[in-house]
Amino acid sequence: MSVDMKTFTVLLAAFHYLAFGFGIWSVFERGRSFKNLVKHPQEKSFIESLLRYDNLWGICGFLILTTGLIKAFGDIEKPVAFYMKNGLFHAKLGMVFVILAIEVYVMIKLLKLRVERKKNPQFSFSDSEFRTMSLLNKIEAHLFVIVPFFAAMVARGIGLHL
Repeated sequence: MSVDMKTFTVLLAAFHYLAFGFGIWSVFERGRSFKNLVKHPQEKSFIESLLRYDNLWGICGFLILTTGLIKAFGDIEKPVAFYMKNGLFHAKLGMVFVILAIEVYVMIKLLKLRVERKKNPQFSFSDSEFRTMSLLNKIEAHLFVIVPFFAAMVARGIGLHL
């Protein structure tokens, strides 16, 4: 592996890990905002906090997915077959797909919130809508915490079927 490729793989891994760290923090903070909005659905500071952490989570999620796909399917450090023959890799991907499915729902709801607040700055969701998104955020956060354990096992060849 050339020096340039080694530098690339180091940077790729570093951005992946940093995005993961900031991502989990933003998901937990977004959850805290949802919890506050269940109690006070009209509180402007809680809505602003929610949207700020949601933006950070969006950036982190994009970086996590992009760097993760490059690491897994870019044939850079390990061959693609290493991942494709690993049952735990498939389980990890399943969790990522569940996180994405949840996130699509929450993202659409929060996009609606952003659009409606531009028209009417007083617009907010009901406490029950925030409660639903809070629950989904909790599920997402729990899965998000489990994924690195699967990633660590996969990276070490645990679950590999030759």
